[in-house]
Amino acid sequence: MKKFVAILLASTTVFTCSTSVFANETKTIDITQSMAIKESKQNKIEMPTNLTLDKRQNLIVDGEKVELKEGAIVYQDRLYLPIRELGNALNIEIGYVSEQKIVSLDNGNIQLPVGENKAVVNGEIVAIDENNDKVGTLVVNDKTYLPVSFVANSLKNKVSDLTYQAETKTVIINTFDEEDSKEASQKLTKEEAIKVYSDIMKVSNEIKNATVRTKSNINYTMSDGTTDVNMLMNVEGVVYSDIKDKANIYLEQKSTASLMGEEETVEQKMFFKDNAVYVNQNTNGEEVKYKMDLNIEEAIEMSNSLNLDPELIKNTVLGGQVKNLDNNKKEYTFSLDMSKSLELVEQFTKDLDLTKEDLQVLDSLKMDNVNCIITVNDKNEIISMNMAFDMAMELEGFKINMKVATNNVYENIGNTVVKEPSEDLSTYKNFEEVVSNIEETVKDK
Repeated sequence: MKKFVAILLASTTVFTCSTSVFANETKTIDITQSMAIKESKQNKIEMPTNLTLDKRQNLIVDGEKVELKEGAIVYQDRLYLPIRELGNALNIEIGYVSEQKIVSLDNGNIQLPVGENKAVVNGEIVAIDENNDKVGTLVVNDKTYLPVSFVANSLKNKVSDLTYQAETKTVIINTFDEEDSKEASQKLTKEEAIKVYSDIMKVSNEIKNATVRTKSNINYTMSDGTTDVNMLMNVEGVVYSDIKDKANIYLEQKSTASLMGEEETVEQKMFFKDNAVYVNQNTNGEEVKYKMDLNIEEAIEMSNSLNLDPELIKNTVLGGQVKNLDNNKKEYTFSLDMSKSLELVEQFTKDLDLTKEDLQVLDSLKMDNVNCIITVNDKNEIISMNMAFDMAMELEGFKINMKVATNNVYENIGNTVVKEPSEDLSTYKNFEEVVSNIEETVKDK
């Protein structure tokens, strides 16, 4: 079991920093980032009282006046409109996650936790107003109000411009017409998506040298059938990779985990060399060094084979969208079915001399609700990737569910210098020995 956990942790690290892209079209809204905003307890705003509804405010969308039945609110010199009226005026889908009190707009691409000064836009946590941290999502007379300028600026594919005429108290919003919208985001057929995806993977496999800066938010829920335990983890790191001759990879990352009101910070340095990963780990000031056997070169070779397998791509890619950006960049959203890819990954992992118990855990591994947006440059090289997915597995009587959201930025393609270890890696203990020592310490306590 320990060997399986080690492989899973190491492969998860490589997966979240990989150039492989998987997505699955779904109406499920991932609120991991929004929950991170709420749970940080640093973004809350003071809910104002005794606000007066201003029915003299006017709203004009594409030259037509929109009747505001509820009236507007002016707070902190910012104009707010009711969520329903604003959503209907802009013809965008609106929703509300009632239990967590999260407003969703545009199919969940924009999420605003009520009473917070932060929001989530296309998977990124952003300030609702960079110049005023008192501006956020308000509830007045049991109705939710949103700052108009923030919503309009966040709908870059919908709103072309917004102006405010103070003398007439009029908000003027212009949206893209139908032809502009098609240019902003163009749907790909299945055949087109397959070709584009294949081309991107071919270019990615030719890149043997790059730096990846990654940020991840992971929400774990562990259950034994009677009790649920929730843990939130934030991870930031950088991976230096050079696989021209042989796999030479160095990773630095810092993670902060919150569990039952307690926080723990872990800093790690990892060297992938000679079919092993060497880990220097510092947890709240306590250092431990260990190594795990891991044939990273074989894993990379398998990943490359999967990326370029024509039959697998044909069965996996369902469709996609493309949007042209500045400087000849393109933004792609792919829709894929993960089941076939996971089947092949399982076949690969079964060759690693795992126990029967390990294989049962592996068989329970499921991944779905995977959403991804990637941006490529004029050479078709991936330069950024936003990805979110759900993962579930059973481990020693526990059911573990994970919601993962990652943002990867690729730099120094072809010019990355990988840091060499400055210490003797032969002093690192085997992973099994470190785990055994930890178990003995726990028993003694």
